Amino acid sequence: MPEADAAASPAPVLTLDGQTAERVALLAVIWDTSPADVVRRLLTHLAASQGVSPAPGVSIYALYANTRIEATFHPSTSHVTIPDGPAQGTYKTPSGASSAVIGALRPSVQPNRTGWTFWKLVSNDALLSTLRRRPGPGDSTRATSWVASVPPPPPRGPGPERTGR
Repeated sequence: MPEADAAASPAPVLTLDGQTAERVALLAVIWDTSPADVVRRLLTHLAASQGVSPAPGVSIYALYANTRIEATFHPSTSHVTIPDGPAQGTYKTPSGASSAVIGALRPSVQPNRTGWTFWKLVSNDALLSTLRRRPGPGDSTRATSWVASVPPPPPRGPGPERTGR
C-alpha cells in the first residue's frame, strides 16, 4: 500500500544557517506560529508576487451520518471545495463547508460546527486545525482588525477584598 508508506516516511529536513534560522524563529514569535508555517507563508508570498499559481489544495474528508465526504482545502484562502455530492460547492471557510454537509445530510440537525475539527487530512487523519493559519502582521483579516481596535484591559492590581453578601 503506497499511501501507508508515504504517511510513515519522515518529513524532509531543511537546514538553515544560524542567521536565517534566527530570523525565521523571530518571525514565528511575532506571527505566533511555527517556523514551518513562516517558511510556508514566505514561499506562498514569493510565489504570488512572481505570478506563480498556488499549490493545489490539501485533500480532506469528513465522516458524518455514515457518509464519507471528500473535499479539498485551499491553505492560501482557507476555502473548502466539495467536488460532488449533496453539499457540492466551494465554501469560504471550513465551518461553512461543514454546515453545508450537515444541512444536506441531516436537515433536522442544527448545522453549527467548527469546521477546523470537523474535517480531517486524508494523508494522516489529523484534524484540519493542524493547518490553521494564524494572522500575521500585515494580514488584513476581520479578526485582526477587530482585535486591533479593542483597547487592552486595564492592569490588574490588588483590589479590595470581596465579602459575601
